[in-house]
Amino acid sequence: DTTDPEPRWLAVLLMCASSYMIVTGVVYNTLLRGIALPQGATVAWSNEVLHVVIPLLMLLDVLVAPRRRALRWSAVAVAAVFPIVWVVYTLVRANLVVSPGTGEHWWYPYPFLNP
Repeated sequence: DTTDPEPRWLAVLLMCASSYMIVTGVVYNTLLRGIALPQGATVAWSNEVLHVVIPLLMLLDVLVAPRRRALRWSAVAVAAVFPIVWVVYTLVRANLVVSPGTGEHWWYPYPFLNP
């Protein structure tokens, strides 16, 4: 039946993807938008698509998509696993990598992570 909500696993997957992209858009536009990138590191339009257009589309999908399954609050814990693991990995790895731009003996992918 086309009126049935999606399976729970798909609802959790959609919730994770939507959460990650919406947070990515907020972080980029509040903390990273004014930071200059080295020439040739990216094409001009890619930051706008990845950090503005796609997060807005995901937010629109969250707000207006039909047939969304209601999830329990425990699904928040599932969504939190990847960002927590990524931050821990990034902070541990930072002291093991030489910065490609400056040659310093540490490298953080984003300035707000550099303590």
